Amino acid sequence: MSSDQLYSVRNGVAPNRGKPGLAWLRSQFAGAYNEIVHMGLLDEVFGVDCDEDYSLKFVGRWGANPSHMFENLLGKTGLLPVRTQVVGYSEADVFDVVEVVCQASSRPLDSQWCHRCEQEHLVRERRGWDHRIVQPNEVIGDPVAGKAMAREIFNKFLRKYGDGFVLDDLGHVQRLAPAGIAELIDREVDTNSPLQIDERIRQAVARYYHHNSDIQQRKAAIVEAGSVLEFLKKRFGRDGVPVVEPAATAVKSIFNVLNGYGFRHNDLSQNTDYDPEVYYDWIFNSTLVTVHGFLRLGAHVLAPAKEATASEGAETD
Repeated sequence: MSSDQLYSVRNGVAPNRGKPGLAWLRSQFAGAYNEIVHMGLLDEVFGVDCDEDYSLKFVGRWGANPSHMFENLLGKTGLLPVRTQVVGYSEADVFDVVEVVCQASSRPLDSQWCHRCEQEHLVRERRGWDHRIVQPNEVIGDPVAGKAMAREIFNKFLRKYGDGFVLDDLGHVQRLAPAGIAELIDREVDTNSPLQIDERIRQAVARYYHHNSDIQQRKAAIVEAGSVLEFLKKRFGRDGVPVVEPAATAVKSIFNVLNGYGFRHNDLSQNTDYDPEVYYDWIFNSTLVTVHGFLRLGAHVLAPAKEATASEGAETD
């Protein structure tokens, strides 16, 4: 059951229940962080203690003082330890820590310690050592699985906060896009022009939907998305891919907006008498939808070499 199905919301007793505030965000984050630590997703960076001998410690990638590295990545002090400092977190603090934790998460590998612990105990007995073992980079896990698990945990509450946020595949907190656009954002882009298409689409989306993006950053993202569309248009002309209606009209309309409303040119003929807060979402999302439409239209000429070869082989068979 979601919060918008509860009695108080259904009956208008608590109309704001659907958009919880900062105190709720802090509480939810604290619980999620504790869950991630308990699951061992930060063992690879924080290190772990030996279950049989607590004087033994396997030091993680962040060294003997992981808090120092944590603060270095955050670029800010006063946020640790989380359990006591979270009550003073700003929204930006929560999002920053979420991103760092996600990037650091790695699922522990089952039974990775048994053999190592046995070896360390033998060494200690043989040499009479009685101190903590310092072996950086020895804690190994599965970072891909760990990041996915952290994203799932964080997104449970990020989607409900404010107007909605989401931790994307890159580990960035983004504003939650409308349902149809969110599907495009999550769709993998893999072409034979990665620098001109794939990377630019990712950069445009990340810049536009970043949780703290301002009007200038969103404008830059619109220009970036437009440059991808322009590249695709020229690529189609070179490779003989026909752009028929209604795609031709859609592209023409988008370039009329980009060229005449203060995005790509700076002259007196530009029409800038409009509210960016109202229109930028529409312009960016329309451009992104058109780009993805072009990707589908030209899939046969944009496919990576290995896919194109496989496709040609299938046709030959």
